[in-house]
Amino acid sequence: MQYLIFLILFFSIQAWPCAVPIEGDEINNKIILEKIGTDNYKITVPKKMKHLDYGIKMSLIYYKNDDKFRVAKEHMELSPMLQGGFYIAQIKIYPIKDLIPYISVVWEPEFCCLCPAFGRSIDINL
Repeated sequence: MQYLIFLILFFSIQAWPCAVPIEGDEINNKIILEKIGTDNYKITVPKKMKHLDYGIKMSLIYYKNDDKFRVAKEHMELSPMLQGGFYIAQIKIYPIKDLIPYISVVWEPEFCCLCPAFGRSIDINL
């Protein structure tokens, strides 16, 4: 009976969701945003973040300029290409009245329940 309880606890611990995602300035500073022309930007991020080397999701997000929580009002998924040890995306970013854009990046874990890393660029001044 004790072994059964141990097995149930062991496998249920494996199913617990991530409690503390990886985020902060160290992650945010890895998002390199370059203006390469009128409304054209190049975004570069490392392939690997901490122990995460499985893939990323990159998005262009717009939030309302008076929203201190920066809730997304407009959202567009980007399709970065892997080049060496970096993901690179190029995009045209257009101004939208009363909205401020930024780039969001999520480094995903390979397995369920490991913590992802979340990064956010500086606000993009258009």
